[in-house]
Amino acid sequence: MIQGDPKSLLDIEPFLINLLSVVLCSPSEDLLIVDIFDKHLLHGHTLTYLRIGVNLLVGLMLGTLYWNAGNDGSKVLDTYNLLFSILMHHMMSTMMLTILTFPSEMSILIKEHFNRWYSLKMYYVSVTLVDIPLSVVCCFVFTVIIYITTDQPLEWVRFGMFFATSLLTVFVAQSFGLMVGSYFNVV
Repeated sequence: MIQGDPKSLLDIEPFLINLLSVVLCSPSEDLLIVDIFDKHLLHGHTLTYLRIGVNLLVGLMLGTLYWNAGNDGSKVLDTYNLLFSILMHHMMSTMMLTILTFPSEMSILIKEHFNRWYSLKMYYVSVTLVDIPLSVVCCFVFTVIIYITTDQPLEWVRFGMFFATSLLTVFVAQSFGLMVGSYFNVV
C-alpha cells in the first residue's frame, strides 16, 4: 500500500521512495532514489539552473523570432519553421545534457551494480523519476513563453495538446540520451 500523497514539494521525496519500494525494488534499493535526488536536484544546482535558463533564453529567442506568427494565415511557413525549431530544441538540449552527464556517473554505477547494491533497472527508473519534475517545469516554462509570444490561439485544449507533445518529446530525448550516453564513450 502506498502511504502518503505528495502535498508539497518537500513531501515528494518520501512519496517517490515509497512508490518505488512498492512497485519496483527490494528494501535495500530504497535509498537509491534519495541518493540520486540529492545528487541531481539538491547538489546539482548548476545544471538545474542551466536547464531552466536555457529554456527561458531559447523560448524568448524563438518567441521574438516568430513574433505573432500563430494567428496570421500568411505565416504558415513561419509556424512550420517554429515547430521544427521547437522540436530541435527539445531533442538536442535534453539529449545532450543527458549524454554529457551520464558517463560521469558510469564508474560509480558500475562499482555499485557489481557490488549488488541495486539493479540497473532500479537505477534507470530512479534517474527518470527524479528528472521528471524538472523536465515538466522546464518544458512548461518554454511552452508558455512560445505559445504567448507567437500569438497562438488561446484555447486550453490546443495549449494542452502542444504542451503534451512537447513533454513527450522531452521524455523521448532523455531516453535517447541515456541510451547514447551508456553505449558510447563521449567524455
